[in-house]
Amino acid sequence: MIAGIIIAFLCCALCLAMGVAFYTGRGDKLLSGWNTMNEQERAVWNRDALFRSSGIFCIVTGIFLLAVFFFAFFTPPAISDRARLGIILAVLTFYLLGVAKWLRYVNKNAKFKAGSPPDKTMAGK
Repeated sequence: MIAGIIIAFLCCALCLAMGVAFYTGRGDKLLSGWNTMNEQERAVWNRDALFRSSGIFCIVTGIFLLAVFFFAFFTPPAISDRARLGIILAVLTFYLLGVAKWLRYVNKNAKFKAGSPPDKTMAGK
């Protein structure tokens, strides 16, 4: 049980650290797809907005994982395993719907395309 808790918290910490790296504009090699694009493909995207959005997404994911792991490991024994699993699956479904909505938002919103106004918080980087 202790090993599972340690692994769960390490996963959360990794996700939060990646989120901070993306949010601050670093981590080019960690963002899947960005590191394999050539310069012409990268010119289509607004790098600052994309990295900031990815950072927020990773931070939210880390907090979500922390909440799920806390619920899985520290709920009172009065809650049956079947009820616990049902709650976790419902929350996971809600999270996956949020992921789909975020991906659609990034691909459809004009602020992520090149030529959109720069983000004021990352203008100097």
